[in-house]
Amino acid sequence: MGLNLKIARIKKGLSQKELAKLAGISPATVSKAENGKINLRIDTIKKISKVLDTPIMDLFFSEDK
Repeated sequence: MGLNLKIARIKKGLSQKELAKLAGISPATVSKAENGKINLRIDTIKKISKVLDTPIMDLFFSEDK
């Protein structure tokens, strides 16, 4: 989960701090999400998806089994 988020953030040229500011969340939340240490609320997931212009499924759900 976190790796997809990190890759999408980097592709957009954003730091964790910049993504956090644009999504209205803390940089610590971004870091924890990228490291798989927390489960995000759906409203937070939607905000991140919108900022990164990437579908939720691509960011948070891997096709790997």
